Amino acid sequence: LLKTLEEPPANVVFILATTEPHKIPLTIISRTQRFDFRRISADQSFERMKYILGEKHVEYDEQALWVIARAAEGGMRDALSILDQVISFSNNKVEIENALLVTGSVTKGLLHQYVTQITDHDGAHALETMQNIMNEGKDGQRFIEDLISFIRDILLYQKAPEMVNVEITGLTTDELTQLGTKVSEEVWYQAIDTLNEIQQEMRFTTHPDVYLEVLTIKLAQLTGQPVPSQAAPAGEVEDARVDQLQQQVVKMQAEIKQLAHNKAPVATQKATKKPRVNTNKKEPKVNLTKVYPILETATKEDLVNLRDLWGDMLDMLTVPQRSMLHVSTPVAASAAGVIVSFEYSLLYQEAADDTELLTMMHDNLEKLSGSARDIIFVSKEQWPHIRQGYIDQLAGKKQAGETTNEDQLDEEQTESEENNTVQTQKDDKIVSEAQELFGEDIVEIKND
Repeated sequence: LLKTLEEPPANVVFILATTEPHKIPLTIISRTQRFDFRRISADQSFERMKYILGEKHVEYDEQALWVIARAAEGGMRDALSILDQVISFSNNKVEIENALLVTGSVTKGLLHQYVTQITDHDGAHALETMQNIMNEGKDGQRFIEDLISFIRDILLYQKAPEMVNVEITGLTTDELTQLGTKVSEEVWYQAIDTLNEIQQEMRFTTHPDVYLEVLTIKLAQLTGQPVPSQAAPAGEVEDARVDQLQQQVVKMQAEIKQLAHNKAPVATQKATKKPRVNTNKKEPKVNLTKVYPILETATKEDLVNLRDLWGDMLDMLTVPQRSMLHVSTPVAASAAGVIVSFEYSLLYQEAADDTELLTMMHDNLEKLSGSARDIIFVSKEQWPHIRQGYIDQLAGKKQAGETTNEDQLDEEQTESEENNTVQTQKDDKIVSEAQELFGEDIVEIKND
């Protein structure tokens, strides 16, 4: 190789490519010229494709070329390959619809609508927008990548507008300004962190739609300090925050002085009144007077039948309602009602406060099963305690000699004892046969 490099043929040019130039021996470096190749920018890819299409006299939409340039991620060969596919789809034209189809990208309009809804904390409509994007056949991973790129453009425009090519974003200057000043940059940072986390988790799942629904709910719940003025410079924004914090400190100092001045009355008030407890973070209390009647008549057959109808009932709900019930499952059912357990406390609390959801579920179950049923929501943590409490109550009634549905419990217990007796007889027979076959000295009996 060294001899060939020293005296190459006149009609040959060697190009040696590597991603680790620091590992090249000095004997090679001394006989070659080094050129560092870099990624081609989206602007360069765009201009090159415009030149090629102009030479070929092919009609094109500039927005379609921007979509291809960004999807190529710095590779000119990839950009030209995508361009060829788009031309074949568009009958010797380059149209934005086919560029989005080939690259799997999401339209800027839908991304703008989705981001606007999550910044407005409108999780229900954001879920519908996300579902519409997925129904168009878009890939979940590609959707997250487009969303990260979209938020990146907003952040850059918020901090350094000269670094952002507005044409690439597919938005107007006013739209970028409005999104950039709608919430603080901390919200965008949190959104990017959340998107990265979900993107990593989605690589190992076969149900990306569930992760995207959870992602949408998380993004819609992000909060941050709002920017005081849409046109306010960064320095004025920081000054406004400092002033706000100073006002809060002054207010707290005044409250401390007031408490110190009225120390005795405050102590008396604390002694006579119970402290106020913030119950917002606690789970809603389950009404056991509605739960126990369902458990008294609950059967396994009713539960199996209801679970068979559960999927059909979910399909009759709206997209936000269906997303909320994705992590729920019926755990007990009777002819008069059903108990539904939720995997996550947050969704359980939202469902318990949603009267419209309860009404829709009640009506749909009545249509499917032919009978009206009460629907009770519980969390996964509450259900074992509720079930054990009901069992303890039945045991107490039995000791008191009351005759209720405990008769059914007695029948189940009697049946269980009979089954145990039959099983014991079978076990004794097996032991006897083993002792006869191998001898009593060898056979060892261990009770599980």
